[in-house]
Amino acid sequence: MLLDSLADAELRTAADELAQVIRLAAHHASPTGISADDHGMAVGGDVSINAESGSLAGGVVTVEGGIELANPFEGPSRPQ
Repeated sequence: MLLDSLADAELRTAADELAQVIRLAAHHASPTGISADDHGMAVGGDVSINAESGSLAGGVVTVEGGIELANPFEGPSRPQ
């Protein structure tokens, strides 16, 4: 109804703006359904975050499905 109520010049402007929105949405769409916001990481598989030599590593995850966590103290840098 809104588009029908616009004058020709306004209709062309609205059509250009809608086309831009569609291009942006297509650019940001993920064919796998996996997505991340700015400064995020999208992964469609396994992720391993490791800390070595007394360093600290971390990650924030949103899980759809299952998750499996490994023992963080396995290996040569295990605390005594």
